[in-house]
Amino acid sequence: MVRTVQLMPRKRAVGSYLPGRDLGIEADLLTNIDRMAATPIGYGFGAAVVSRLDLGERRYGHAFVGRTVPDLLGEAIEEAVDQPAWAALAYQQAVRLGTDQSTLDALRQMIVSAGVAAAGAHVELGRALTTWNRAQR
Repeated sequence: MVRTVQLMPRKRAVGSYLPGRDLGIEADLLTNIDRMAATPIGYGFGAAVVSRLDLGERRYGHAFVGRTVPDLLGEAIEEAVDQPAWAALAYQQAVRLGTDQSTLDALRQMIVSAGVAAAGAHVELGRALTTWNRAQR
């Protein structure tokens, strides 16, 4: 079941824009993600996302500007599936290494929890893609 939540009002950062990226939009999205995920302010998820965006910008410049919205959302949908796939491989490796059962149990619980979150991301991103496609008709 998808829940609807109230987003915080959008704040625009003045003078903080890079060519191609809108840091105000990024800050708005990440503030709402951190708030809705109920992560403590110091957790750093938003900062980790910004770091990934910065790394992508250094590697690829502003190549995303030439890509379509469906293509970019498709990438995000694929990444949502990649998260539990990589975690499953890590768990298998932990088993192969003879990790003690209590640690394996804790890892399994955390990986399943993260997988459930990734499944939710997959669904919501798919809905975003559908919404975009419908709006373009």
